[in-house]
Amino acid sequence: MHRVLSLTVVLTGLAVLTACVSAIPESSLTLRNATTNQLVSTSQTTGTVTLSVGEVYPLIIIRTYRNENGSTDNQDVTQFVKFLWGGPQDVAAIDPFGNITGLAPGVALLEVRFRESVLEPRDIVRLTVYVSPSA
Repeated sequence: MHRVLSLTVVLTGLAVLTACVSAIPESSLTLRNATTNQLVSTSQTTGTVTLSVGEVYPLIIIRTYRNENGSTDNQDVTQFVKFLWGGPQDVAAIDPFGNITGLAPGVALLEVRFRESVLEPRDIVRLTVYVSPSA
């Protein structure tokens, strides 16, 4: 009897844990050209952008996630993400609205991070930025 009760408690606990985990929405980020809506980079594939010095490339960061009802929603999170640069810091810059500006010839890696809350994992997407001398 004690074993049956213990097994029932364990199985109930697993069912509750599974329900809690499946209630957390899955999400990912994509980078898109803010003017043309062309897909530039995804969480699975690092995209590339080539700029000249002084050129501006407008990005929009879209979070795609599964809501509580199980359907997919998209959300513009451009102004809520954290931008991190890898490589030389003087190659390109990005403003809070997603506009990348080429500053000096070179290559840099932009990493974009978003987290809905501290209880959720970070969504990350990367973009390689090539900057050539101005014509």
